[in-house]
Amino acid sequence: DRGRASVMPELYEMEMYWTQPVTRLGAEGW
Repeated sequence: DRGRASVMPELYEMEMYWTQPVTRLGAEGW
């Protein structure tokens, strides 16, 4: 939801963190 992301980017990022844990961990080198 790009509309929500533009309003609350921090919350959007956190949501992405929990909904895509494998991608996040891979990007961080875990």
